[in-house]
Parts: sequence; structure tokens; C-alpha cells
Amino acid sequence: MKIKKIEIVENESPIMISTWQSLLSDIHQVENFDCVICDEVHGARSLSVRTILSRCTNAKFRYGFTGTMPPTKLETWNVKAYLGPILKTFGAAELAEQGYISHCKVNYININYHNRDKYTGDYNSVKEMVFNNPNRLAFIRRTVATLDGNVLVLVGKVEKEGELLKQYLSDIKDKEVVFIWGDTKPEEREFWRLELGKRNNIILIATYQLFQLGINAPTLKYLLFATPYKSKIRTLQSIGRTLRLHESKDNAVIFDIADNVPFLEDHAARRMRYYKSEKFEIDEMSMDENLFIL
Repeated sequence: MKIKKIEIVENESPIMISTWQSLLSDIHQVENFDCVICDEVHGARSLSVRTILSRCTNAKFRYGFTGTMPPTKLETWNVKAYLGPILKTFGAAELAEQGYISHCKVNYININYHNRDKYTGDYNSVKEMVFNNPNRLAFIRRTVATLDGNVLVLVGKVEKEGELLKQYLSDIKDKEVVFIWGDTKPEEREFWRLELGKRNNIILIATYQLFQLGINAPTLKYLLFATPYKSKIRTLQSIGRTLRLHESKDNAVIFDIADNVPFLEDHAARRMRYYKSEKFEIDEMSMDENLFIL
């Protein structure tokens, strides 16, 4: 059977593989198929994907797959409206027991800050103050420096978080610190993805947007959330990068920094609920920020 990636021409192949961006520019193509398979189906809540699915008028068979259904009822209804009912749900723990993914352990670290009252302002202001806290940065440094393998460190912003963290960690002995983000050339991204399979001394800093989906690095065992978020999809999809099976690891290990300050403590509590719903192994601890001074 011939499999051909879509081009903006009439296509006679029995299977068409396409990004939604390409389909939107030549949407009449989808009317010719009687089966549609949508990967990462949580994206079907977006207008663009819904537009494509609404044109699949001859598709008698519709299948959708995702590791994270949308968290709200309205978004879930949007997905079901175009792809049908949910046939089966598997939790991460169940999939791990069946041998499809790695077991996952979450190290959930509550950090108690002195002078909590100084963390004021809007969400972005508080988050920036916390990220630049020298004790918190010291905790990140000590953690990634002592791990026995490659570690993925996820950030939200390029200059204020990714580049700052790369400079802060760059002199760790026997470790190579790399930062990749949206403007990093595809060839460089692929190079470091392959290096993760060959070495065990890489600290790879990346933005959530870049590493949340579509990255296959089976040897990746450690993940540290350097930037706090509350999104269920962002959190679980990011963890999914570490759940690939590989002979070099027994499980995936997540480091979640729960910052006990306004806004961020609520976000941390939400992430804890996500972990419990997936039945991840959770090791929760509380620490004073001064314990992390190097």
C-alpha cells in the first residue's frame, strides 16, 4: 500500500497523511475519504480542526487518539461532536501495568518561601519573582547536576527563563547544557534528539511549546518543570515525553516544584490532582527555601 504525504494536488493514494495547516489550504481533498484518523485529538476543539472534520462528509469511520482529553465539558463536547463518543479510556498507570509505557514517579517539592508577602502583583509578576529566586535556582542546579542521566528542563519564556537558566547551569561539571526553542533550526533540534540516545550527560532546556508534543526520545528519563503551569494538557503531554519505553530506564522521574506563593500554589494543587487522577507514584515533601543555598 502506497503512503504519500499530502501535496496541494489531486492525490490518488489510498492513504493521505497531512498536517491540518496543509488540509486547510486544500480542504476539498478530505471529501474523498471514507475514514479519518485524528491524532492528538484534543486539538479538535480548535476552529481549524473542527472546520476540516466538518468537511469529512463521506467519512463513515472516524477515529481519534490522545493522551489528554480537554479538561472542560464544552471542549470535550466539541471533540465528540466531530469524532463520536469516547470508546475507551486508559489511565497512565494501567498502560504502564500492561507494558505500553514506563511507570512514572513524581517528586512533588513544596517550597516554603520566607517573606511570602513580598510576592505581590499579577500572575506574571509573581511567577517572574519566583523564577529568579536564587534559592529556587540553586535547587534546580543541585537537582540536575546530581542526576545520573539526561534531563529535560521545561520553561515558558525564552530570554527571561530559558537563556537565563542556560547561563546559570552552564558551568556544571561533566554536563553539557543546551537550550532549544521555536527559532532553533530543525537540524539542530534533530541533532540533540539523537544525542539523547547516545549520551547521558545532557541538560536539555526547552520551551513547553517545542517539547510538549511530537518529540520521540525514548531514553529520556528525567523531567523538571522549571516554570509552573496549571494546564492539564500541557502538564500531561510534557510528562508523556518521558514515558516512552526503553531498556536503559526502569521508570520516568518528574520533578515538580510547588511554589507556596499566590497564584502558583493553586496551580501546583491542580497539577497534584492531575497526577492523582493518572495514579502516578507521588513522593511529596516540604522544604524551606534556605535549604537550597549552594
